[in-house]
Amino acid sequence: MSGIGNREREQEFISKQMRKGLPWRGKGKAQKLMEMVECCALMYSSCAWFWEDISRPETRQVLRFAARAIDIAKEVSGTDLEPEFSRILGTAVPNAPGFRSGPTLFAELIRGTSAG
Repeated sequence: MSGIGNREREQEFISKQMRKGLPWRGKGKAQKLMEMVECCALMYSSCAWFWEDISRPETRQVLRFAARAIDIAKEVSGTDLEPEFSRILGTAVPNAPGFRSGPTLFAELIRGTSAG
């Protein structure tokens, strides 16, 4: 089986790399980083950005991938990328009535919190 979300292939790749010198303690971190790279690739799906509307379901889905990548980055490095991401997302204005700014959409729909 191959494709997105296939953790078996990740584990196989990491096991091969470990034989080449990757220390055992790096295995978990390597798996997290591979998941982060996968999420980063998925958040650039063209269908999400084709319509130029942040309120569309496709765009909300890629924002979920972005949120997961941000979470992993914080977990493995201690660096919180979300404030800067939200600042940049602040330039995105939805076309649909009833939706607010990019950071509000991200906070409320993706994170399940209220934007302050």
